[in-house]
Amino acid sequence: MEEKKLYEICFWLKDKGDDTLPKEDLQKITQAIINAGGSVISEKSLEKRNLAYPIKKQKVGFWGEIQFSGEPSILEAIRKVLQYDNEILRKMVFEVKKSKKIKKARIAVGARASRKSEPTTLEPSKKGEKPQVSEEALDTKLKEILGDES
Repeated sequence: MEEKKLYEICFWLKDKGDDTLPKEDLQKITQAIINAGGSVISEKSLEKRNLAYPIKKQKVGFWGEIQFSGEPSILEAIRKVLQYDNEILRKMVFEVKKSKKIKKARIAVGARASRKSEPTTLEPSKKGEKPQVSEEALDTKLKEILGDES
């Protein structure tokens, strides 16, 4: 006997135009899963959505998802039952993988402290700021430029 795995079937159901949910078609899918030997875990309620492109001349459909568990051998039986159902526009069955938790490496407090650098403070510099010159130096430079007229 094979190990049971977790699967999900996603499907588009045909919109019949009377704004009612196609519960009979949803029941066909769940019944196919149960008859094949699987067990339904959860069902997402049907949502009416616009299709990205027409499928079998339909522009609007009902999107649904069902999670179920079972042996890998039941997939073929489910596919055969649902293959020729005209009310199902598209379907896809895939295995749901369990997500692996990634453990973060713990860093010692001392190691963290050694990695931190001291914050440096930079004083903002103003554009066009020139170094300060004493008054005496300015006077001598001015006399030099004016030609010592005084």
